[in-house]
Amino acid sequence: MIKTIIHNQYKKYKTKLWLKLGYGVSSPDGYWENTYRQGKWSYLKYLDQLGRFSIMAGYVHRLKPGGTLLEVGCGEGLLTESLNKDNYFKYIGIDISKEAIQKAYSRADEKTIFLNTEGAEFVTKERFDAILIIETLYYFNNPLQILQYYEKFLNDDGLFIISMYRHGKRPLGIWKKVESVYKVFDSTVIINKKKHIFDCKVLITH
Repeated sequence: MIKTIIHNQYKKYKTKLWLKLGYGVSSPDGYWENTYRQGKWSYLKYLDQLGRFSIMAGYVHRLKPGGTLLEVGCGEGLLTESLNKDNYFKYIGIDISKEAIQKAYSRADEKTIFLNTEGAEFVTKERFDAILIIETLYYFNNPLQILQYYEKFLNDDGLFIISMYRHGKRPLGIWKKVESVYKVFDSTVIINKKKHIFDCKVLITH
């Protein structure tokens, strides 16, 4: 009994420390397929979620007009509804969930492409003007390592455009670690009607 209590307390302490140090938490096998199938993420289509999609799209159009874009963890491709199709050359959205990508296909066209692939295993010969990661970075075990992996897919003057929901210590720890390597070019804080807070930031690599 005492051993169990000590073990559980240690586990809690380790998790808190892990999050504070800027690490993420991956989801169990089947989680994304099941939650998309059950419609758990349908709320992302609601009006109170529009703010951060609009900000992300605004950053793209202002900083990289006519650019080539990659979205990591695109889900059903909702960002594309906020993007002006005349203002980007190509968009590729990737997601680990087949269910999400199947739903995203309805938003595909000749320059808007969706691929079902694991984010940490994505490989391409293409280079991008902006890589967008919306509320996804904290689902990778090592967020900074993921950004460093994707950095090689950026053009020389390419940008990361990232949004994270501000809940608990995990996002704050991740931002602190990420910003020790990448410079914040611009940032916007969004507070919606439900008092949910989102930090949207543009990061440059040099």
